[in-house]
Amino acid sequence: MNPHALRRKSNLPTNGLVLAAVIAAPAVFASSTTWWVSNQGLDGASCGTRDKPCRSIGAAVAKANPSDVIEVGAGLYGDLNGDGAFTGPGEERPGTDGNGRTCLICVNKAIKILSLHGADDTIIDAGNNRRADPESADGMVNNVISITSTGTTLGADGAGFTIAGSGGDGVHVTSSVSAGTIIGNIARGNRRSGFDVEVIDQSYTPFPIPLTVTLRGNTAIQNDVGFSASHDEMRGVGETVLVTENTASGNAGGGYEFRGPSFHALLINSVSSNNGAGVRLSGVFDAEIRNNTVTGNIGHGIAIQGLSQSVRIRDNTIVGNTGAGVFMLGFNDNIVIRTNNIYGNSGVSNNPGPVLDSPNCGVINVGMDQPADATNNYWGSARGPGPDPADNGGKGCDFFSTVTTKVTPFATTLFPIRP
Repeated sequence: MNPHALRRKSNLPTNGLVLAAVIAAPAVFASSTTWWVSNQGLDGASCGTRDKPCRSIGAAVAKANPSDVIEVGAGLYGDLNGDGAFTGPGEERPGTDGNGRTCLICVNKAIKILSLHGADDTIIDAGNNRRADPESADGMVNNVISITSTGTTLGADGAGFTIAGSGGDGVHVTSSVSAGTIIGNIARGNRRSGFDVEVIDQSYTPFPIPLTVTLRGNTAIQNDVGFSASHDEMRGVGETVLVTENTASGNAGGGYEFRGPSFHALLINSVSSNNGAGVRLSGVFDAEIRNNTVTGNIGHGIAIQGLSQSVRIRDNTIVGNTGAGVFMLGFNDNIVIRTNNIYGNSGVSNNPGPVLDSPNCGVINVGMDQPADATNNYWGSARGPGPDPADNGGKGCDFFSTVTTKVTPFATTLFPIRP
């Protein structure tokens, strides 16, 4: 039976967790050519047909035109022999992404790259973790995949890749990209972020129509940061970065990280567990954290700092983190924390911020000049915030601040836990 047809059938929407990155409306692939890649293929001038596939993904990318599709068979791609030289037969040949960063696969055209058998069976490995000295810049590949073109699609439900072994990011979307899709992939063992999006820069008028970057159906494990998005400009064009139905686990620095102003950050229906911190927000001006499970992280569940504004944290389960459930540091403004489950957090104040005597604090305020609204949350007890078995909040969990976090009224029963 045709495995390609089987995969197509399995791509129907499911309710399972998925992690992906979509950058707004993907291009319409009307008239296109399909290029084939296989571990049984050979790179060459005539490779790329189904009967004569290429061995490397990069060879097919070089042949493809905008709107073409690349179908990749199961197996290993990238550094095949582990020597870090990328000179062996069928190995990927690293290039640069236009910003001087090396990439194992550099995608500079609006194409679709899909796997036939899914992420577990289709691995792209830059080999950094197998080098004699992973810290050495000699032979290090910055990013496994760099996307520099609007309209690119990487993966689909049941058709993604495992992306591993970079000296930087697993998948890096540059600030030149305004639309694209990244779905159903696994980023594992990358030195920086599993998935990283630089929000598009447009400093001069006319500004582009605001667009959306979506990360959906991907999983990030054992990277420094699972998912990150950043922007460094102050302007009024509000692109959206949508991170939905993702899983981040075992990432040393944090599960999800949003940095910088002038974009709308959405984290929805996702899981963050056993990371250095669950979610980190720094200097964001518009963020919504909704319907997530943030549990068992080594640091704070959600950490907000750096003059962040207009942050809405709703309908989450923030439970069992070593730090606070929600930690707020500095002059943040308009912080709303409502209808969440917040309990079982130790309240130990670690990075970021000063060391505090804050055991059992579900919500910590350090140096805020405007009170956060943390009403209508369930604190682990029908009596509201306070000593065990509840988490505390408000008075007793405010430090170096002239304001007190608002914690009443509160919910007396557990909210549904999603996802």
